[in-house]
Parts: sequence; structure tokens; C-alpha cells
Amino acid sequence: EDATAVRLDKLVKSFPEGGVITIASLRTKKIISASVAKVKVVGIAKVSAKFDIKVPTSKSVAEAIKAAGGSVK
Repeated sequence: EDATAVRLDKLVKSFPEGGVITIASLRTKKIISASVAKVKVVGIAKVSAKFDIKVPTSKSVAEAIKAAGGSVK
């Protein structure tokens, strides 16, 4: 099954204070449906909040998150 793409700019808007990003937190914010099992965060956006991302990301997303003081697992 292919991963569902989640855009970084949508994460920034949905989690303005940053926080832990998991499949469960994406479902809670209605960013993905309950049936989605795999995601990958993609895209480019200005990140100023601190995120702890626990789902797969593209290289550019990982760099943006780390530059803002966050982490990618």
C-alpha cells in the first residue's frame, strides 16, 4: 500500500504550536481519514514551531523540521 502524502504546509497550519506528529494525531486533526495506515510528509513550508515527527518524511521536510529545532524519527 502506498503512503498517503501529507503536505508540510498543512501540518504547520493545523499544528501552529508544533508538537508530536503521529498517525493518531493526524487522524485527530482530520488531516487523514481513519482508514489511512501509512503517510509521508512532503513539500516545502516555513517552519517556526518545534515538531517531533514520528512518521516518514521527505529529505527536505526533515531538514526544515530540524532547522526549526524539531526532530524526525
